[in-house]
Amino acid sequence: MTDQEFNNKQAEILAPIPQEFRSAISYHAYEQGHAYGNEEIIIHLSDLVDELLQPIQEFEKRIKTEA
Repeated sequence: MTDQEFNNKQAEILAPIPQEFRSAISYHAYEQGHAYGNEEIIIHLSDLVDELLQPIQEFEKRIKTEA
């Protein structure tokens, strides 16, 4: 996987996540997977987004109704 392919895939995976969370999620995925290559980082990134997307969406909904 080239750097450009990695960057494109990362952007695609992070697209549904609010901008404020993207760097933290990306950093965590990098820390967990960089020793094994970009594909492993992408796997960790996908897992994190899958785990966090619903709670983030619920939080966004709640803060909109409380505002």
